[in-house]
Amino acid sequence: MTFEHTGEQAVYAPNSHDRPFSDLTGPVQDSWEADGPMVRSAYELHAQDDDFGPAGALVCDVWNDARRTESVAGDTGKLIEANLRTAHGA
Repeated sequence: MTFEHTGEQAVYAPNSHDRPFSDLTGPVQDSWEADGPMVRSAYELHAQDDDFGPAGALVCDVWNDARRTESVAGDTGKLIEANLRTAHGA
């Protein structure tokens, strides 16, 4: 790909020409984006904030019986292999 630079605009490189931006608009104003007010407080948990909710929803609500059986068979096989490797000192 060929690029021919034209005009007065500097070729972008960080901090080129003593500026950290490459366009003609200048630096971006410092600001924060948030969905609500910015407050200094601990995160408030809700009913679905736990270690089991998302996994349970996947297994119970998304997967069908065939997929659940496949998962159990695969996980069981991996556990048996790991147990055999451990038992044989591998």
